[in-house]
Amino acid sequence: YKNNVTLTGHNDGIRDLHFHPTKPILTSVSEDGLVKVWDVSQPNNPPSSSYLTLREHPGPVFSVAGGEDYTFTGGMEGTKDVGVSPQNKKPSLTEFKLHKGIWENSEDEKQEPVWHLVYNKEDVSHMLLRNLCFQPQVILSFEVVNRGKGIVIRITVSGKLKQLYSYRYETAQGFTEEDIPTTICLVDGNPKIIVTGFFNTHGLVIFDKETAAASSVLKYNSVGQVSTKSKLMLQLRIISYPNFFVSAHEDKMIRVFDNNRMTHSFIAHDDSVMGLAMLSNRNEFFSCSHDATVKLWDIRKFEALQTLRVHSKKYDEAIHCIVSHPQMSIAASGGADATIKLFVPQ
Repeated sequence: YKNNVTLTGHNDGIRDLHFHPTKPILTSVSEDGLVKVWDVSQPNNPPSSSYLTLREHPGPVFSVAGGEDYTFTGGMEGTKDVGVSPQNKKPSLTEFKLHKGIWENSEDEKQEPVWHLVYNKEDVSHMLLRNLCFQPQVILSFEVVNRGKGIVIRITVSGKLKQLYSYRYETAQGFTEEDIPTTICLVDGNPKIIVTGFFNTHGLVIFDKETAAASSVLKYNSVGQVSTKSKLMLQLRIISYPNFFVSAHEDKMIRVFDNNRMTHSFIAHDDSVMGLAMLSNRNEFFSCSHDATVKLWDIRKFEALQTLRVHSKKYDEAIHCIVSHPQMSIAASGGADATIKLFVPQ
C-alpha cells in the first residue's frame, strides 16, 4: 500500500473515521467539534477540501458510525447526536441532509460523553458506549425509528430500558465493582452475541445479545503498567472473523482468540495500539499506534507485511483510528496531527 494523499481541514486531532458501506464517502470527526464528509471516489486525486462540514456539536466529537442510509456521531456533550441522512435510498454526494437526533433521557440522568458508536446492520439497531463517571458503567443499545421527515434517536430509561450490558470485576480488595466499557464489536456471522472490552477486566467479555448475560470471558494477561488515561480513550479495539477475534491493546500487544481461548499474542507496535481495520479481502488487516506508524498484517501468518510512518506525534499521541472500505481497496487513518491519510494499493 502507499500513502500519497493527505486530507486537511480539521483544526485538532481526528478521533474517528467511517466509510459508507457501498459509496466512496468518508466521514471524519474531530476534537475540534466538526464533522466532515469527504469524496474519496478518486483516492489518488481527491478534492482539496471536504464537500460538507457540520458544526452541530458544541464540543469534541469522539465517534462516528452508520450504514447505507444514516450516519451517527457522538461527542463530549453526551446527549446530542447528529444524523446525516440522504433524501432517498440511493445516497449521492449532493443529497445529504442534516437531522438532529432527539434523546429521550430522564431529567436526572447525567450528560456524559459518548465514546463509541457501532452500527448494527442486522436489526437496524445501534450500540452506544457511554462512560458514566458517577454512575454504574453500562453499555446501552438504542434504536432508530422513522418519524416523518427525519429520525428520532430513542433511549429507553427509567424502567423502560430496551437492553443493558454491564460487567462486574473483582478488585484487589476482594470487592466487585461495575467495570468501564471501552469497546464493542458485532460479530460477523453470529448476530446473537456481542464482544466487548472493559477497562479493568483482562479479557474479552462475550454477551448474549438478547438476554444481556455474559456468556464467557476470554482472558489474557497485560504486559506492563496500563495508564490511567485509558478511562478517557478507547483501550481496546476488536475485529471479528468467522471463527476468531483479533484485539488491539494499550500494552502494545495484538491478541488473537479462537475457540474461546487466546492462541496468539505479540508485540505489534512500540506504543499503544489504537485501532484495527480488516481489509475487504479478509486476508490482511491494518493496525495503527501512538508510535506514529500504520502496519499491514497477514492474518494467516500474523506477520507484518508493511510499516508506514505517516503521522506526526502531538505530545504523547499520534494515530487515533484506522478504517478500511468494506468494498473498495482504500483505507484511511486519523491522527492527532489533525490530518487524514489515505492508503491505496501500489
